[in-house]
Amino acid sequence: MHVTPDHPRYVSLSLRERLIQAHERGIVSIAGLIAHGRGEAFDYLLGEYTHGFAIDAIEAMAANIVLARHPVFVVNGNVAGLVAEDVVALSRDAPLHLEVNLFTPSAGRTRTIVELIEGLGGVAHTPEEDTATLPGVSSSRSSISVFGLGSADFVVAPLQDGDMVHALKKAGMKTATIDLNPLSRSAHDADITVVDNITRAVPLIRDAVRFLKKRSRKELEVISRFDKEGALHEAHRSMTERYR
Repeated sequence: MHVTPDHPRYVSLSLRERLIQAHERGIVSIAGLIAHGRGEAFDYLLGEYTHGFAIDAIEAMAANIVLARHPVFVVNGNVAGLVAEDVVALSRDAPLHLEVNLFTPSAGRTRTIVELIEGLGGVAHTPEEDTATLPGVSSSRSSISVFGLGSADFVVAPLQDGDMVHALKKAGMKTATIDLNPLSRSAHDADITVVDNITRAVPLIRDAVRFLKKRSRKELEVISRFDKEGALHEAHRSMTERYR
C-alpha cells in the first residue's frame, strides 16, 4: 500500500505497512499485528506526540543504561519490525546488549530477527546460546541467554506482556519498559515506564544516552531516579483530558 505524505494518517498507516511487511518476512507474528492496533488506540489518546512525562522517563532510562554494568534491551518481533535500526544504533552508543526473546518463537523466526540485527551492524544474543531459565515465566520466553538477560542488572523490555517484566524484577533486575498503555501490568511493574510510541521514544533514548555519557556518576544517579506513579498519573490525566 502506497501512502502519500499529505494523508492525515500518513505516519500511522506507514507504521502499519512496515509491520505488515515485517510479518511477511517472518519477523512479526499475527498476534503482534493485533497488539500494535491496540497500542494505536492509546496513541490517539496521547495526541500522537511525546509528552513531558515520557521525556522524564526517557532521561531516567538513559541514565540507568549508562550507569549499568550489563544493560540489556529485549527485542521481540514488533520491536524488530518497528525500530531495529534505532535499537542497533542505541546498542552501539550505550553500549547495550541486545537479546531476542519471543513469545511465539521458531528457529526460523529467531534467525530472521538475528540476521536483521546483524545486517544493521548489531550483535544479538538468543536463548539458544548457553541457555538459562527465568523463573516465573511459563511460556518459551523463560529461556534466556546467559550472556544477555542471564547477566543483566538493568533491562529495557518494551512491548512485553506483564509476566516477563514481573519475572525480571523478581530475579533482581531493575527494569524499564516502553508501553503506550499506562494501565498495563508491564507499565505498573517496571521501575521506569515510558508511555509513548516506541518509534518516537527509542531515538530520544539514544540522544539522551549520548548526552548523559558526559555527565558524572553523581549526576547520573540523581537523573536515574524516577517517579513512575506520578508519570503514570500524568499519562492517565492527559488521555482523559483529550478524550473529553
